[in-house]
Amino acid sequence: MKIFVNAYLEQNLGDDLFFYILKNRYPQHTFYVLSTFWNNESNVKVYRNPIYNKIIKKLQIKSIIANRCDIAISLGGSIYIEDENSKNRKFSLGKNPYYVVGSNFGPYVTQEFYQKAYEFFKRCRRCMF
Repeated sequence: MKIFVNAYLEQNLGDDLFFYILKNRYPQHTFYVLSTFWNNESNVKVYRNPIYNKIIKKLQIKSIIANRCDIAISLGGSIYIEDENSKNRKFSLGKNPYYVVGSNFGPYVTQEFYQKAYEFFKRCRRCMF
């Protein structure tokens, strides 16, 4: 199975450790990540180009990679907070089953942000906060 992992894998202890456990627990699957820190391994395919990765993140087009995989997973702590960059935020990463692992929600200010998040979490296969 091909799995896209949406996480901050740039020497961030929590996310890096979570991903390390995930990739070692499921060696039969192939994981696709954006990172300049991680290297390709037998079951890890890394998009390492920092310019390419910034463009993907800025334009919120991770779904292109995620749609090439069978499932998508978000790993991380405070990734669902409302801030000045949240106005045009896309919660979804494509058409495939989506899992949220080890995250939290909030704080949020507007009802619009809450509603978008609510609809997104409702469509997720699993949310583990």
